[in-house]
Amino acid sequence: MDNHLVSILIPVYNRETLILETIESALNQTYEDIEIIVVDNQSTDNTWKLIKNIAKKNKKIKVFQNDTNLGPVRNWKRCIDEASGKYAKILWSDDLISP
Repeated sequence: MDNHLVSILIPVYNRETLILETIESALNQTYEDIEIIVVDNQSTDNTWKLIKNIAKKNKKIKVFQNDTNLGPVRNWKRCIDEASGKYAKILWSDDLISP
């Protein structure tokens, strides 16, 4: 079976108490050919700081921050625009995904 890159897309806004657990669940996938795209929609809490720090520790995580708050739908689109995978899965910033 050929492996294909899968993009796990995490749009986020003000989820400092949840985002690290969400990202960890994405990192725990048994399918290894993944990238994790996290787009912060100008959070006003510590979300941006947290995701920048975790991205420094794992090359699969790519983080972006919008210049202004785009609203939810355009932030989802930004996730898609930044993705490189053949397949994509949106993972909401307050959800977990099974391995």
